[in-house]
Amino acid sequence: MKRRRFILGTATASIGGSALLGSGAFSRVDGHRNVHIEVVGDDDAYLRLEYPTVEIVDCAGTVTLLTVTNRLKAAIDEMGFELIDADDLDVEAIELPDTPIGVGEQGEVTAVIACNEDVTSRVGFEINVDGTDLAVEAHRTDADAIDVECACPCDSETAWSDGEPYNPEGRGNWATYTLWEDGMAYDLVAGQHMEAGVVTFSKDDGHVEITIDLHDGWSLQDVEEPVKIQGYDEPPSGNPAPGQFSTYKGGKAKISVENYPYYGVHLDVEKCGKS
Repeated sequence: MKRRRFILGTATASIGGSALLGSGAFSRVDGHRNVHIEVVGDDDAYLRLEYPTVEIVDCAGTVTLLTVTNRLKAAIDEMGFELIDADDLDVEAIELPDTPIGVGEQGEVTAVIACNEDVTSRVGFEINVDGTDLAVEAHRTDADAIDVECACPCDSETAWSDGEPYNPEGRGNWATYTLWEDGMAYDLVAGQHMEAGVVTFSKDDGHVEITIDLHDGWSLQDVEEPVKIQGYDEPPSGNPAPGQFSTYKGGKAKISVENYPYYGVHLDVEKCGKS
């Protein structure tokens, strides 16, 4: 099970250059009227901005980043929202609440997030609201944190460089070996029917350079020797035993090996995320 965490920060707030200190809020507020941002728990606030403590995403989903409660003296007619320094997040969309937001009403800012691997990112955001005779702008930074945790399963597969079957009559396993040509790329087939990447063979000063490129979402398994290669002088047959391959065993994606006309290229791969 892969787990991915996105961290959003909090900070302090100010109005017209004077700071409002508290247990958490915003770093900058500019107001045409005497408005302020609430520190959660302060019932005297005019504009309340609240955040969830933890949000969980199962590979992809919608999370609530912010709940806005309008305690100003007029309706909020427009709202803007922008993530800051969120390059590591795969945020597919930001959804803002419908406006106007009347006095005493709430609205949510949500994000559609997708993930395929572990990553932790700390980001901030800017939010601004406008209405009749009022404007508020706030900048949230990363002094504190809210976690959005992504739990995404990974499916392990066996993959082979495409070519001829070791067992041409369909008996035994489905493993394949490759009769290579210089500069040619061959599909890397996982689980017998899925394309996990490509394997390219190139002449390399009397040797052969084998380059493995996995498609997005695919990766090598976290095992000691996920890549196993065996060279052959003649077409092989029978059920291969990758654990006994001797031409190369390791974890590199680009390998220079002895020159053979045939190769069995076996990988232990995984695909994380929903299919």
